[in-house]
Amino acid sequence: MIKNRAAKSLQCAPADLPAPAIVGAAGAGGLLYWLAIFPVDVVKSAVMADSIIPAERRYAGPAAAARALWAEGGVSRFYRGFTPCLLRAVPANGVMLLTVDKVQRGARGWGGDERGGAADRPSAPSPSRPRPRPHRLVGHHHAQPGGDPRVPAGPGGGQVGWGGSSERGRARERGRLGPAHPAS
Repeated sequence: MIKNRAAKSLQCAPADLPAPAIVGAAGAGGLLYWLAIFPVDVVKSAVMADSIIPAERRYAGPAAAARALWAEGGVSRFYRGFTPCLLRAVPANGVMLLTVDKVQRGARGWGGDERGGAADRPSAPSPSRPRPRPHRLVGHHHAQPGGDPRVPAGPGGGQVGWGGSSERGRARERGRLGPAHPAS
């Protein structure tokens, strides 16, 4: 949401935002996240740090911990340690979003879409370059139809192991050869 607002104010698409704007948007998002979550995290930490022995516990549960923390210092007690958290979280969120954006942009480039990269390759299947046929999933392996489900399919679609080459696997699938391995 913040990234989209930054793109609108800079009059560009979110994908075209400069790196400082992406880092700033993610940092602002991290700040807002921790602003809302930090009190809950403080209560959780207080409950977790409490004694494991029931008779020695300070808090009966999260609600009792929240009441006791409020009594200790009001709102400010729920934000003790907030500054170090932000010093870590804001840059981490900024770098993370920038990295994700760059990786996604690079991954789109590998596929040959309109954003660049692999322009000489067709983005959709053509008659000269048909879409590869997916293997059928059997158990934990991809197996050729009619083949042994315990043996995974090879890169050409034929089974690895008893089946021989991928050409033999395709011929077997069409019924021109016998089974992948003789019955014992």
